Amino acid sequence: MVTRFADWAVDGLSQMTEEQIQIMLQCEHGGMNEVFAHLYGITGKPVYLEIANKFTHQLILEPLENKQDDLQGKHANTQIPKVIGAAEIYNQDHTHESYRTAAEFFWDTTIHHRSYVFGATSISEHYEAKGMESLGIKTGESCCTHNMMHLTKQLYTWTPDSAYMDYYENAIYNHILGTQDPDTGNKTYFSSTLQGHYKIYGTHDTAWWCCTGSGMENPGKYAEAIYFEDEQNLYVNLYIASQLDWRSQGISLKLETDFPYSEKVTLTITEGSASANLRLRVPSWLQEPMTATVNGDTAHPHTGMEAGYLDIDRTWIAGDVITITLPMSLHQYTSRDDVHKVAFLYGPIVLAGALGSEGLPEDTIVDETALNPKTAPVPVIWTEQEDVREWIKVVDASTLTFEISEDVTSHGNPVKLIPFYDVHHEFYTVYWPFNDEGDALEKELNDITIDRVQPDGQQDEIGHHLDSNCRAEHHNGSYTDSRNKLHMWREAFGVSGSYFSYQLAVDGSAPNYVCVAYWGGDHSPFEREGTLYERVFSIAVDGNVVGEQRIHMNKIGEVFYVIYDIPETVTSGKDSVRVAFQALDVNGCAGKVVEVRTTRSKPESIFS
Repeated sequence: MVTRFADWAVDGLSQMTEEQIQIMLQCEHGGMNEVFAHLYGITGKPVYLEIANKFTHQLILEPLENKQDDLQGKHANTQIPKVIGAAEIYNQDHTHESYRTAAEFFWDTTIHHRSYVFGATSISEHYEAKGMESLGIKTGESCCTHNMMHLTKQLYTWTPDSAYMDYYENAIYNHILGTQDPDTGNKTYFSSTLQGHYKIYGTHDTAWWCCTGSGMENPGKYAEAIYFEDEQNLYVNLYIASQLDWRSQGISLKLETDFPYSEKVTLTITEGSASANLRLRVPSWLQEPMTATVNGDTAHPHTGMEAGYLDIDRTWIAGDVITITLPMSLHQYTSRDDVHKVAFLYGPIVLAGALGSEGLPEDTIVDETALNPKTAPVPVIWTEQEDVREWIKVVDASTLTFEISEDVTSHGNPVKLIPFYDVHHEFYTVYWPFNDEGDALEKELNDITIDRVQPDGQQDEIGHHLDSNCRAEHHNGSYTDSRNKLHMWREAFGVSGSYFSYQLAVDGSAPNYVCVAYWGGDHSPFEREGTLYERVFSIAVDGNVVGEQRIHMNKIGEVFYVIYDIPETVTSGKDSVRVAFQALDVNGCAGKVVEVRTTRSKPESIFS
C-alpha cells in the first residue's frame, strides 16, 4: 500500500519542474523527504531516493549547508522535518555530505542559540533572533521538541557525542514529560514561559492540535535513546529504569534506579557472558565527580567529571553489578539575553515556582478563551549571594521539593520549587526576575487583561474567530524591536472599508477598554505594487467606532500601545465583543497590529 501511494506521488511530481516543486515546498509539508529516503532504504528503488531529494527544500537547506543561520522569523516546526529528512538522505547515500553538515549546524544553532532552559524552542511557533530567549505564553511548542529529539538520535548515530544525550535528557524530563495532564491525559501545545502563567491543555474532542498527535507518540519514545550499541561498545546514555537484551553480545542487563529522586543507579548483568566495553554517560550538569564501582570494589572506583563517557572494558558474566553515583546539586541558569532572568535546576531537573491555584482559570483550552493571559504575582529575587544553595533549601528530597528563602524574595515570603514536569493545574514560573524588577509594562498589562490575541496565523487567531473582507495579511515575524524581540502582525489593505476583526471576551458588568499594540516603524503613505496606501483606520467594537489611528513612524524600531474606551452600553450584559480594524481611505490600510487586548482598567502610569 505504501509503495502504491509513493508511486502516485512520483507520477504527480514527474509533471512538475524543479522550480514548481521548490515553490510547492514553501508550505508546511512534514517529513516527505524522510519518508522517501526510508522507502529507498526498504525497497532499493533509486526513484525514491531521487524523489527524496526533490522533496528537500533548498531555500532552507542551502544556507545551513554553508553554516549560515537564516532561521529568524521562520516557522520552526516546518523546518525541523526538512532537516530530519536531509539527514536520512545522508544515511542512505553518503555522497550527500553537505546534508550532514546542514543537519549538524542546524542542531547546534537551534539547541545552543534558540532554546529555553527546558530544551524547547520557538515562540509563537517561530524562530526569533539568534541569542534571544523571550518569554511568553506561546513558547516551547512540544512538536518542535519531539522532532528535535528525533533529529538528535540521527546525529548521535553519526557521532556518539554525550552532548547530544545531555540535550535529549533535558528535553525528555523537563519538557516532554510535563506535556501530558496526569488527570485527563490531555496534551499541551505550548509550555508557557510567561512568568506566573499556567499550563493549558487540549480538550478530548475540540482542541486537537499537531502537538496532540506527537504527544500521543511521546511516551512510546521514552526508551529509544537509553542504549546504543557499536560493535563491542554499549553506550548507556539515560539513567532510566530499564532492561536490555544485548543480542549481538549474548548478554542481558537490568538498570535499576529512582533517578532523578536518587543519585544511585545499579546496572546488573542478568544473563550471559561477553567481553565488552560499557560506556556510561558522564552528564554535563555534574558539579562533583561521577563514580562507578564493579561488584563492590570501592578500592578501585571508576570516576569522571568531564562530560563524555566513563569506560569499563572487561569480560562480563551474569551476576556482575555496577553501582553508579551521579551527584546532583542545585545550580542557576542565566538566560542568554538578560542576566536578570534566571532559572534553577537540581542536577538536570528544571525547577518551577509552584504559585498555587487560587483564581486559576479553566485550564483546558476552549475556543472562546484561547490562551488566557491571567497570571499570579511572581516575586523578584534580590540577593548578591552567588551560591543558590545559600538561599534555596531542600524541603523533601523524595519529591524534589525545595524552597526559596523569604530573605531573598521581594514579597518577603518563601516560595516552593518543584520539578517543572510535576506542575499541573496551578500557576507557576520557570524564569525569575533576578535583582531587577523585570518588564513592568508586561506585568501591568497582564494584571488588567481580560482577553488577548496575537496575530499568529495559527490557533490564537482561530480561537478568537478571525474574520476579514479583504486581503488581510499575517506576517511571520521578520520584524524585531531594538531588543531583538520577535513581533508578528496583521494588516488589511486594498480598498476603503477593508477590515479584519477578532472576537474577544469582556466583562459585561464593568467598564472595558481595548488596548492595541502597533508596529511603530511604518510609513504612511507606503507603496505596494505601484499603489500608495494610507495607514489610517478606525477601531470599532460591535460596530461602534471607539477610535481612529494613523501609523507613521510613531516609534521607530518598537511597538507602541494605544488604549481606547469602550462605552459601557456596548458591553453591558455581554461576554464577548467583536473588535474590528477598518481602513478609511480609498486605498487604505489598517495596521500593522501586533496584539489586541480587552482590559478592565487603564494602566494610567503608562498611558497618561
